[in-house]
Amino acid sequence: MRIILVRHTKTECKTGICYGQSDALPDSFFDEDKKKIMGKLAKYKYSTIYTSPLKRCLMLAQFIAGGRKLIVDKRLKELNFGDWEMKHWDDISKTSYAKRWFADYVNIPCPNGESFAQLTERIKSFIIDLEQTKAENVLIITHSGPIRAFFTLINHRSPEKLFDIEIDYGSVSVLDI
Repeated sequence: MRIILVRHTKTECKTGICYGQSDALPDSFFDEDKKKIMGKLAKYKYSTIYTSPLKRCLMLAQFIAGGRKLIVDKRLKELNFGDWEMKHWDDISKTSYAKRWFADYVNIPCPNGESFAQLTERIKSFIIDLEQTKAENVLIITHSGPIRAFFTLINHRSPEKLFDIEIDYGSVSVLDI
């Protein structure tokens, strides 16, 4: 099975704002960016489209689907940053809890949020269910956190090394199970 992962386009949130599961909208370049993504996807065939329910993914998925069936799955949401949602990273990083989290984000959850390990468990559950579908190629519109979790689970990448992988807004990554 081939999984084609698309990261949503840039949001209207100001640079430096932590917006994980907050429902941020795409920015004013969305119409241009979604067409560029369609160009990148032209060389791929996929039978099913899955998306995070957050608007920045759902809007892109609806455009790509063009009326075809779309499966919305909450397991594809971004990391839950809990109390840090919609706060500036400069303010977050000053706290002692943030220093501990940055040292071990894999295991330490955000305050009233989740850890990368918990996010990875969500994606693992999604992959198990996906494998049961016997689909050949699927398209998934999601966020950078879940995309990194897919790399951890499918390519056996160390979670501590995942930020070596650049996952730009509107990027397309392909993984084979």
